[in-house]
Amino acid sequence: MKKYISYLINDLQHGQQEAYASVIDSFNYSLPLREAVATEGTISQLTSIPTSAFPPAHKLDSMQLQAVVKEMKQVLQLLRIHVHFPQAFPLDRQYTLMVAFWGRTISLQGHKKQYIDFCAMETDQCPYGNDFCYCREYPEDWDDF
Repeated sequence: MKKYISYLINDLQHGQQEAYASVIDSFNYSLPLREAVATEGTISQLTSIPTSAFPPAHKLDSMQLQAVVKEMKQVLQLLRIHVHFPQAFPLDRQYTLMVAFWGRTISLQGHKKQYIDFCAMETDQCPYGNDFCYCREYPEDWDDF
C-alpha cells in the first residue's frame, strides 16, 4: 500500500497542475465577473483522478492519511475551494468526506473562492456525527430567521 500511496500523492500533485490549467483555459475573461463561470464538472474530471483511485480509509495508516488529505486539500485550494471541518475532526473521516466530494459536480468560478462545509444543518443527518456536530448550537427555529 505504501508504494500505491506514493503514486497517488504524485498523481494528486500532477492533478493540481491539470485542474488549474483546465480552469484557466476555460475561463471566459470577456464576460462580467458575476456571469463568468470557469468550468463545471467533478474534481475527479478536473484532475483526471477517479474517485475509485482512493482506497478505503481503513486501509491507510495515520501517516498515509495525513499525506493524502494534505494533497487533496492542496488540489482543492488551487481550485479556490476551501473545505471546513470541525476542530479535531478525525483525518479518516475528513478523507472519507473529501473522497465523496471528489465525485460531486461543482461549478468553478475562477475569481471566487468557494467554501465547502459538509454539514447541511440537519442534526439527525450531520456527517460530523454527535461528537463534532456544531449545528446543534443553532436554534431549532433557525429557518425563521
